[in-house]
Amino acid sequence: MTLPLSYFLLRVHKVKKYQPKGIVLSPKDVPQLFRTLDELTTKMKAPRFDTVILDDKWNASVVSISKSMLLGSRRHVLHIGLPMLIGLDDQQVKAVLAHEISHISGKDTTLGAWVYRLF
Repeated sequence: MTLPLSYFLLRVHKVKKYQPKGIVLSPKDVPQLFRTLDELTTKMKAPRFDTVILDDKWNASVVSISKSMLLGSRRHVLHIGLPMLIGLDDQQVKAVLAHEISHISGKDTTLGAWVYRLF
């Protein structure tokens, strides 16, 4: 009984290397996007994204990655789909970004990252 439980307890603390797929953006590439992100994270008192990645999906998502096996700092990666950026107007994109920022400001991703490492 304790062997299976020990296995899952140890597995929770395993940190997998995250390999993002897409183009890593910088403030030089898209200054307006980064100004909007800075404005929103400041207003929402949320941490800033460490990496912003452009991909080919009609979606936006956030991934939070533990820097260590124990509690501590996290790296936040924002994925933004080019089709979504093209298809939505400025206010809609801003609303989507605010929604994604709310995930890291409310620490929504912390429990999910812990649970997903179980399987």
